[in-house]
Amino acid sequence: MRLRRLGFLALGLLVACSHASAPDDTLRAAFSTEPHSLNPIAMQNGQEMVIDRLFSDPLTSFDPSGNRIVPILALRVPSRENGDVSADGKTIVFHLRRGVKWQDGAPFTSADVAYTFAQVMNPANDVVSRFGYDDVESLETPDPYTVRLRLKHAYSPIVSTFFGDANVPFGILPRHLLAHYASLNTVPFSALPVGTGPFRVTAWRRGDRIELDANPAYFQGRPHIAHVVILFTHDEQTSLTMASTNEVDWAAELSPASVAQARRIPGYHVVLVPQNRWYGITFNMTRPAVQDLRVRRAVELAIDKPAMARELTGGTALPATQDLPSFLWASPQLAPSPHDPARARALLAQGGWKPQNPLRLEIAYNVGDQTARKTVVVLQGSLASVGIALEPKGYPNELLTAPASLGGIMATGRFDVLLGRILNGPEPDNSAEYACAGIPPNGFNMAHYCTPEMDRLQAIATASYDRSARRAAYARIEETLERDLPQIPLWWPRDVHIVSDRLRNFDPNPFVETWDAWRWEL
Repeated sequence: MRLRRLGFLALGLLVACSHASAPDDTLRAAFSTEPHSLNPIAMQNGQEMVIDRLFSDPLTSFDPSGNRIVPILALRVPSRENGDVSADGKTIVFHLRRGVKWQDGAPFTSADVAYTFAQVMNPANDVVSRFGYDDVESLETPDPYTVRLRLKHAYSPIVSTFFGDANVPFGILPRHLLAHYASLNTVPFSALPVGTGPFRVTAWRRGDRIELDANPAYFQGRPHIAHVVILFTHDEQTSLTMASTNEVDWAAELSPASVAQARRIPGYHVVLVPQNRWYGITFNMTRPAVQDLRVRRAVELAIDKPAMARELTGGTALPATQDLPSFLWASPQLAPSPHDPARARALLAQGGWKPQNPLRLEIAYNVGDQTARKTVVVLQGSLASVGIALEPKGYPNELLTAPASLGGIMATGRFDVLLGRILNGPEPDNSAEYACAGIPPNGFNMAHYCTPEMDRLQAIATASYDRSARRAAYARIEETLERDLPQIPLWWPRDVHIVSDRLRNFDPNPFVETWDAWRWEL
């Protein structure tokens, strides 16, 4: 996700002069993408969330395994066993920690949670999605430390979705600072936010860096690191170079193409973080050319997934079947799809597509991502061998992933085929991607895939609070996706990070690396 490439020499001189002499109590991080906002309800990509979690806390997160929910601002995780989930699954109670303060000293209370929920649902605010939140019928705050949700129907993912590090990872806003605004789209707070998190933002120097200082009053204890500087390199090679010259301690979310070079940098090590995500292609089911299942199946059969995962990720990823990765508790461990170009050509011929009349498909992708650029080339060769002409159309990541209200390519369906990564939280709920109600702007169903059968299966999977029942439902969901093919996941990626040996206790969960940054040490 790279944009606005700067001259390498000029940027190199800038960071060398600014940070080569950084003190030992300062963590220096290199990020390739600069945030569009620091508003915790306005995040548009994964790197924004990683930054957001330095200064803003969720109610819940996940441990490093990705399979256990842990409380953060919540005192405990709601469950049937502790009485915080009602028998009918429609009432959820969050008990909040006492003594938590905003970074300006004001107390954090249930009023802040209620206010933030109202702002997520406020149509005047440009939020990426309200999926899950729109299942809440009402919210009550009987006291400053209790939030009670009344749901329209039983919806088990709400436990980790509601201001948690799940599919729509919003942070919580300070009501006392923002309540007088009608809309939060362009408020000064978005550039210099106040949170409850372990670090407070002290400066955002556009085009260069964000600076943060430790929050001495953090409720989990004062962070071990005094200062954090996030440098915006806008270019992956620059991040690698800065690591090799000891100008950064952490280069975040690099592409798999960087692994070989990263492993040769002395004093650093590579950390691979599994994610509930997949990298691959999505079909726009509103386009006539791909509405024919034979076409979609031919595309799948033309692709050698193991070879692509091996060659394009440097061995950092696993070939994917459907969306749920093998580490996740709900994964049914489907068998991989075969590589069968002959059958692909036969299916295309049945659909009326012959070598003299090739099928032409436009593929949209992030032009700043070198893995995406290489993948497009490989896909072009694979599909050409069976009679499909793939026509690349690259977009800057900010335009590709922007919400529908801002003309985003994905959200407005301006593609035949989309190449990219779909990122979820450790919660296996994928209804935002495959339920009819998830079609943009309401969710992330970029394929516009909508069937009564999938909606029925999603209802079963999300209504139950029992993991065994949910696991069985997700097995059916994954089998249905493989049958209908609204998408073709190519591989399950792991995030690539280059971390200095001097940074200790760096133990990311499978969604956000900074979930416990207050524990990090230098």
